[in-house]
Amino acid sequence: MAQNNNSPLSIGEFLYDPITSWQKFFNPQVTVNYKTTNNEIENHVLDRAGSYGKQLGIIIDMLMLLKSELIKNEKKLSKEQREVVKNFDELAATVDSAVREFKGGVAEQDIDQLVHRLEKIKETQPGVYKECISKLEKTIANH
Repeated sequence: MAQNNNSPLSIGEFLYDPITSWQKFFNPQVTVNYKTTNNEIENHVLDRAGSYGKQLGIIIDMLMLLKSELIKNEKKLSKEQREVVKNFDELAATVDSAVREFKGGVAEQDIDQLVHRLEKIKETQPGVYKECISKLEKTIANH
């Protein structure tokens, strides 16, 4: 079957539709969708609303705002609801960390992970822990 030059390439269950947008020359995107029937709508929304990352950032910001109100009544939350809040916090921290890492910065989550790892090393390898602390102290003193 001949491919229409304007239609995406179908490979098994996937559609491959390379899109070159000269408006976004420095941010070219290739779209691979799982046989979505709304491919044109999805691409239009991406063009108008921005990347998934931008959309996710806005959604997380809004959810953080709502969460700040929810936490005021945290004691009324069920165990399952507190777990949902915890999972959201982890997602938000991971997104923040990834953005900061990409931009060359450090996120609070990175520092928390470092502290947690140091605590584990202290318990299991006291000698290695002392070396790590010594290196950190020297680095901090030199800055």
